[in-house]
Amino acid sequence: MRGIPFESKPSFIKGHYKYTSVNYSYNGNSVQDSCAIYAILSKWDGLQRIEIGRAEMYSSVSSSTYQDFNIPFVYFSAETPDTISVVFASSVNGEFYRGGIGSKLYVDEVSFEYPSNIQNNHNDFKQLINSNEWTLIFREMFIGKLTVYDLSGRKIFCQEIENNSISINISEWKTGVYCFQLSSNNVNYQGKICKE
Repeated sequence: MRGIPFESKPSFIKGHYKYTSVNYSYNGNSVQDSCAIYAILSKWDGLQRIEIGRAEMYSSVSSSTYQDFNIPFVYFSAETPDTISVVFASSVNGEFYRGGIGSKLYVDEVSFEYPSNIQNNHNDFKQLINSNEWTLIFREMFIGKLTVYDLSGRKIFCQEIENNSISINISEWKTGVYCFQLSSNNVNYQGKICKE
């Protein structure tokens, strides 16, 4: 299966698109072409590739100006994926060699949106961040794991925690936004940090 390594679980894929739909003939009928925008998260279980989640959108409506898309991921498993495949196709049936000659799909500013429920649980810990260090101070002893991903979904940091706080040297991290996850038996927080 095609794809690239990816180990996070976004809530949405979003961006802008414009589309030109051209009809085509199939089995003697005129068929209106449709574009396809979708992303599939999966995991190899040792025997086969299991689909973890999917976000998908199909449209046959032509638009000469960019339209927004904001497609939610639907998850079928609590497992963490290891691969993502993202497809932008001007013809939904192009893989079967069916589509309108001249159908065109343009996409721009594509990104993933991640859960931000961490803000709703800020009383459980607080964050201190500067250009060199990121510190989490917990209200109670935290036993679990902290994982940090860049916006491409690449895991850049992972550490077990059994303490009231943790400090991480981020001086070598690039400027930008990162997603983090705190997981234990009792909680599963996800949020973002911004290194300036």
